[in-house]
Amino acid sequence: MKRVVLAVTCLVLVLSVVASAIVVPVTTAASFGNPAMEKVWNQTDLPIAAGKTARTWMWGPDSFATVQEAYDQAPGGMRTVTYFDKSRMEITNPNGDKNSEWFVTNGLLVVEMVSGKMQTGDASFTDRWPAEIPVAGDPADVNPNGPTYASFAPVASLNGDNRADNKAGQAVTATIDKNGQVGDNQALASYAKIATYNQQLGHNIPDVFWNFMNAKGLVYDNGAYKNGTVVDWVFAMGYPITEAYWAKVMVGGQEKDVLMQAFQRRVLTYTPSNPEGWKVEMGNVGRHYYDWRYNDAGKPAPQPPADPFADVPAAVDGSITPLGGPAGTTFSLSFWGFTPNEQVGFWINAPTGEIVGTVETASIGPTGRVDGFPLRTYAPMPPGIYSVVFQGVSSGHQSILYFKITE
Repeated sequence: MKRVVLAVTCLVLVLSVVASAIVVPVTTAASFGNPAMEKVWNQTDLPIAAGKTARTWMWGPDSFATVQEAYDQAPGGMRTVTYFDKSRMEITNPNGDKNSEWFVTNGLLVVEMVSGKMQTGDASFTDRWPAEIPVAGDPADVNPNGPTYASFAPVASLNGDNRADNKAGQAVTATIDKNGQVGDNQALASYAKIATYNQQLGHNIPDVFWNFMNAKGLVYDNGAYKNGTVVDWVFAMGYPITEAYWAKVMVGGQEKDVLMQAFQRRVLTYTPSNPEGWKVEMGNVGRHYYDWRYNDAGKPAPQPPADPFADVPAAVDGSITPLGGPAGTTFSLSFWGFTPNEQVGFWINAPTGEIVGTVETASIGPTGRVDGFPLRTYAPMPPGIYSVVFQGVSSGHQSILYFKITE
């Protein structure tokens, strides 16, 4: 019996040793629209999910949606896409070369949100709106002054425009606010300097981002962990479409200085106060884009209707309510500034140039003013702006009130 127990124990120990030597990918519950997408995720993010390295996510710990989206060049006009916090994976041609790095792509989501144009084909777009979603930090309701994707529209290279000069070696001190206004803060000069200039769209890349984009680290490739370049930055991020700007951003309820730069596919942020390994992070572009596309997030607040009476001049020594209305409206007039008890006459100037008045006058009363004087209009008074003039006989004082007859 002892021999049996001993044999079993030895077998368990052997199996344990063997199992510990086998590399078994341990993924999250992420759902992928295609095994090729899982392979892309595994390369950069499986080492993080498996606890084998500590760094910021390239895609995110999990996907949160796999859907079919319209795209002109896809078979049947639809393609499979999978959304992650940081981006979206796409397979436009499922019959393409599965060994190509570009078999799985991630779209120009930042370009779409900055421009307000949703891409539905290589040359097809649907107009939406520049996304008023903060590119970094807390949500808009607690981060109201943080720059949004829409904030970058005035400075972004969307049509070969807004190219910057080569500033290699210079400190990064440019700032941007929610309104897209660019400024400068020399107090931030010690944190980053320009490492390289990207010729494709004409923008400078700071050293803190350039080092991150070209970082070496643990990756998962062909069933094994190894050290290598973490990510092909052109594939993952595209080219920069803006300069890098500092901004005041609410992060976890605290205001922080954050350096941010928009690329075609991603947004990079640098927060000096973050711990090592997380100073540079990917913005949650995939999450933001999904909410923009499917939940109408970042939609500009509706503009109040135009004031139909904004062109009505201000009254002189008087008031009138309402300021306008259709023929048949009764207006309430108040006018003042007259000598007590003096006689006052009045006339109306029509928009047609006609003058309607009376030779009769009436006493203004002991206060030198009248309140709530009714003026009823009648059809068919032509539309336009009218003036009512009250004039004192002895003082010559005039009160002039304006109203508008609408169609």
